[in-house]
Amino acid sequence: MPEGHGYNPPSLALTAAMPAAFVPEPAPRSELRAVSGFLARNWRLIAGAALTMLLAGLLASLVLPPRYSATTSLVVESRPPRAIPEATASADAPGYVDTQILTIQSDLILASVVKELQLQEDPEFSRLPWSPKSWLLGLAQPDEAAPDEVRALREQAAINQLRKRSAVRRLGTSFVVDISVTSNNPGKSARIANAVADTFVEDQRRLTMQITERANPASATRIITPAAAPLQRSGPGTLLMALVAGIGGAVGGAGFAALREVLDRRLRSRRQVEQDTGLVCAAVVPWLKPAVQKGAGQENPLLRQVLDQPSSAFSQAVRAVRSMLEEWKPEGGCLAVGLCGAAAGAGSSVLAYNLALLLAEEGRRVLLINADEMRGRPSRKTEAGSPPSAAHHPGLQIRPLGHEEGRSSPGTRLMTLLRNEAAEHDVVLVDLPNPAESGDARALTGAVDALFVVVQWKRTEAEQVLDLLRCVPQPDRKQIAVVLNKARH
Repeated sequence: MPEGHGYNPPSLALTAAMPAAFVPEPAPRSELRAVSGFLARNWRLIAGAALTMLLAGLLASLVLPPRYSATTSLVVESRPPRAIPEATASADAPGYVDTQILTIQSDLILASVVKELQLQEDPEFSRLPWSPKSWLLGLAQPDEAAPDEVRALREQAAINQLRKRSAVRRLGTSFVVDISVTSNNPGKSARIANAVADTFVEDQRRLTMQITERANPASATRIITPAAAPLQRSGPGTLLMALVAGIGGAVGGAGFAALREVLDRRLRSRRQVEQDTGLVCAAVVPWLKPAVQKGAGQENPLLRQVLDQPSSAFSQAVRAVRSMLEEWKPEGGCLAVGLCGAAAGAGSSVLAYNLALLLAEEGRRVLLINADEMRGRPSRKTEAGSPPSAAHHPGLQIRPLGHEEGRSSPGTRLMTLLRNEAAEHDVVLVDLPNPAESGDARALTGAVDALFVVVQWKRTEAEQVLDLLRCVPQPDRKQIAVVLNKARH
């Protein structure tokens, strides 16, 4: 600015004195801060997934049929039977108890139990796995009139199911063996467990009698604790199922949130803005609840937040924007700064008005120009006269870019207005239109010294910011920064 009079367009000399505000390579961030930031951004999704799965687990535990396990204990003969008892008195046969356990689980024993208790007629045990053959033959339910082949298949299915639902284990190194059976009925579980034990004991007694030719008809294998119907179900565990489902939901929610963050380029944090756009993020401005205006002609309270609530997070963020603007301002000259939303609804007009009031409150001579003829809130108020807040700040003037007769373009009118007003002001703020809504965006942005790109939190993608920069003439010769607006943390 020559001798402080008039206004010159941004020059190479001016921008050389103010290097472009492109962000340097960010310092590495600790893993703990990265994790805490991720959880802070996505805790609602993770908690919602965990709660949903927790409730689903509780519901499943109540809907699924209960399971009851009954256990009978027996003592197994410690030595294999021999024809001459004296030959067995010296030592026990190694692995004999383990062999007996395998015998209990064999088809020989289980088939006898199936026939004795008619488990091949029980849908819980005799249901065949689905196959085209079973569907064609109608094998889903037992049928007394079924042919022998079908009945044999059901018997084998019942044997296999009984083997899956039973467990035989040795207690330590003793000769005591527990036989447990699980079903959907406590009485049934006890009957089946006792039947397995009785069948095995009887089998051992017959085997002993055959080998010793009735010389020693008494078998040492005997039941010591018959199975009783359990008083409580063994599964599914309601709390355990709910806990596992809840943890699974939390893990799944965290995984989905991580995937979403990788794929979603919408700007959510200062670090992401600087990494994805290469520009400094001047401030993260919190969301303001829309104000209810009492009537026509009343001032919108959102436009004077920095005065009404100077200690609020919003006002502190506007001060951060002002601090960066002060760094850009040349000594003794006027700085023209544009505020442009990267997309519709970014909130650049509210931000521009509050920034203007803050600068005026601090003693700066400020001119606020509304070049956003489609959406600018200040212009609508100015057309009916200065808003009340401006009357209390002599250092603040608000003017629309307006329309002129003739063929002068908005860019030319803005340049003329800046030249005429620069000598009377320290800072000129220009509320610029969104490039997607105005074909004059390139000419208007070319008239200012510096530019704040206003992006809406979690609504604007980095590519939209880059598209806006492509509309700015010689962006490397301007001070450019990003303001992340309407953030909800």
